Amino acid sequence: MKLTNRAVEMTCNLVLNEREIEMLGYLAGFGADNIADAIDTKLISQFQKEEWEKLWSDLRAELERTASHYRDVRAVFAGQKRAVEPVKEKP
Repeated sequence: MKLTNRAVEMTCNLVLNEREIEMLGYLAGFGADNIADAIDTKLISQFQKEEWEKLWSDLRAELERTASHYRDVRAVFAGQKRAVEPVKEKP
């Protein structure tokens, strides 16, 4: 048997604290196109600008979701927000 198509996907998890998430989110907020252009012209030419742009766009979206989650969790533990709205009993 001969394989004609080989594809491998890998999922990597970063362990970041809240400050690191905010820092990377700020950087990603600079603009995926701007970051991709800077990396492509000044740092490395091994990967295409479009690849860097997609990576930073995806990273920004994930960082924004995570930062929002941190804020929500902190608000719940501080008593400023409810994790789940109470269920109203039917009469």
